[in-house]
Amino acid sequence: MSRPPLEQPTAIARPTSGDRYRLGSALTGPVTTSPVRRRKSEEVQTRLLDTAEELFARLGYAAVSIRDVTAHAGMRLANVSYYFGSKQNLYFEVLRRRSAPLARSRIERIRAVRKGPLRGAERLAAVVAGYVEPALELSQSGDPGWKNFFSLIGQVTFSGLASPEITAMFNDAARELMGALYELYPAAPAAEIQAAAMLVIGPYIFVVSETGRIETFPEAAFASGDLDFLGPRMQRFIVGGLLGILGPPNGS
Repeated sequence: MSRPPLEQPTAIARPTSGDRYRLGSALTGPVTTSPVRRRKSEEVQTRLLDTAEELFARLGYAAVSIRDVTAHAGMRLANVSYYFGSKQNLYFEVLRRRSAPLARSRIERIRAVRKGPLRGAERLAAVVAGYVEPALELSQSGDPGWKNFFSLIGQVTFSGLASPEITAMFNDAARELMGALYELYPAAPAAEIQAAAMLVIGPYIFVVSETGRIETFPEAAFASGDLDFLGPRMQRFIVGGLLGILGPPNGS
């Protein structure tokens, strides 16, 4: 059964710290938020984001209401409206808070490869590693939130729920990946480079989202969560496929 489309995001004007805690119109000059109140605000938002992340990952966007989130978090409905404005914006914030550091890590690693001494197939393998290994490492970091996040990424990718607001969170890292591939294959048409990028992204998402597909195999020999086992094999699979499609890279 297909899920209903996400509603269009609404623009929210978040109150500033001064607006939130203004004591009266007679005050003049800036009103600052005390460290205690600021910390409390951050704690509330983090709890809402953690709870929403877990529920969205387990049940899917359409099946989770704001009331579900606040009930599981032990908070009032008004907290979501106050901090996020809508369920849609809450969902975007759930994705944004982890996609941003993930993108930074990927970009930094791929740029380091592009500036480094590796050439040919070794450089290609390092570029692939720069894109996929940050996700593998974060998923195995012990923070269950990253498992929930990557499950959400699998839902978004394989169900067609991605909106422009979501895809924009991942496009900078994808551009960096394609820039590195262009350097390795300067004569390749744009379609070939974009296809190569898709063939990096697809297997990585299938593995890191831990779909549970292997558990349905007769006498499965490993589990979806065995990323130490799957990760290196996935990378070799991707590199071998790119070499098969694009041929030896520049500098080989």
